[in-house]
Amino acid sequence: MAGTGEISCFRRLRYAYGMYQQSMVHPSFKYGIHVATHISMGLLFLGGGRFTLGTSDAAIAAMFTAFFPRFHSTSSENRSYLQALRHLWVLAVEPRCLIARDVETKESVYLPLKIMMQEEGLAQLVSPTLIPDLDKIMSIKVDSPRYWPFFLDVRNVASHKDSLIKTQTIWVKRRTAFLSYTEDPRGSRSLFVRSRSTVGEAATLDSPQLTGAKPGDLSEFIDSFSNDSLFLSFADHFARPDGTTDEEQLFQVFCHAALYDSLLQGKPQTMQSHLQLFRYRFMRPLGSEKSGTQYFHLNLQDLRFASDFYSKVFDRRFSGRAENNSRLGLLRENTVAGALHTLDDRLDVIRVQPDFVQALTAYVRGESLAQHLKEYRLLAWYLLRNGMPVSTMLVILRGLARDAHTQCIGAPPPQGTTNAQALERGIKEVLHASGSKMTSALGSGWSMRSLEQVVQLWA
Repeated sequence: MAGTGEISCFRRLRYAYGMYQQSMVHPSFKYGIHVATHISMGLLFLGGGRFTLGTSDAAIAAMFTAFFPRFHSTSSENRSYLQALRHLWVLAVEPRCLIARDVETKESVYLPLKIMMQEEGLAQLVSPTLIPDLDKIMSIKVDSPRYWPFFLDVRNVASHKDSLIKTQTIWVKRRTAFLSYTEDPRGSRSLFVRSRSTVGEAATLDSPQLTGAKPGDLSEFIDSFSNDSLFLSFADHFARPDGTTDEEQLFQVFCHAALYDSLLQGKPQTMQSHLQLFRYRFMRPLGSEKSGTQYFHLNLQDLRFASDFYSKVFDRRFSGRAENNSRLGLLRENTVAGALHTLDDRLDVIRVQPDFVQALTAYVRGESLAQHLKEYRLLAWYLLRNGMPVSTMLVILRGLARDAHTQCIGAPPPQGTTNAQALERGIKEVLHASGSKMTSALGSGWSMRSLEQVVQLWA
């Protein structure tokens, strides 16, 4: 109980001291009773709750000397025990009060913590709190929906342990859409509750046309959580549920979900990116400039790069999972993939049209495209989306594939095989690997679906 200030323990000490006070005439009431009671109360409130007693061998020896169970009858008695040794308890004191502070206000916050120890396992405490011996602590984790996640690897990272010993402080950042536990103990005043938002807000960003959600009015709640003029203006102009047409309502639903996600994740810089992704969903390679014709292929290249980054690179190198300190991306992977999937649905309609198939056939065989000028932009869309090699490379790959098939089919192993299906599958794998290296070193490379179509057109 040292350093905890626990009220029940304090009441026991007061009760015991008062009981002796009522019997002062009794010969057992001595000076040592005052010393023992005052030492006990001093240890209970040790350092105002910031210190406690250690468990090392030196600390145990100091406590054994200071709390020697032979108390004196008078203040001048030193025959059985030297009273000055009572002060040696100070050698056993350790600062072990862990305080969580808000990185913006610098104030201490009331925050649940998860502490992993070597023998006892997981302990759930609430800061400010006294923590166990630092030699027994493996990690300290902040796992609360109101604050951003934080992880201290005390056992494996020396700098984390040194910082904890030096400051006994962890710095946390509160999410924009939540109030602190002191201001809102039950969580009834969070933006998630007051705005009547649902768990489908993230799904609205992925597929706004399928959710059927209705936007709420966030402008009246933003003042309680953020003074950012960007949030206020965005909510007032784009996220109000007053659209008259289906297109306006769809846009407002998406803007409502984007604003809510930016507030919840504390990343206002992503709202412009969300609007750009919404615009990508409706851009077309043919038509007026308002529909995105002028820079369609550049935008498609950016969208494909972002999708490849979040699906293949971010989780492995930037998510922080290797350090057990996960971080969210600026954009959701499903949101980027949803925009790309919407364009792919329109491309699937085009790729089976007879005029487009003729143009693609001429391209993969190295023939002239003079008769297919109308399909230029559509063909560029297809080639860019599927990561196909250039026409001259396709002609070379076609010749190599034919030669390999002719040499290997019917030849005895290991130079050949009689299994035509296995041979074709092996040739396709070699074609896919070679074509992907010829197109780009990053990204998803040549898509297998496009490879299958190219092989059919070669035949």
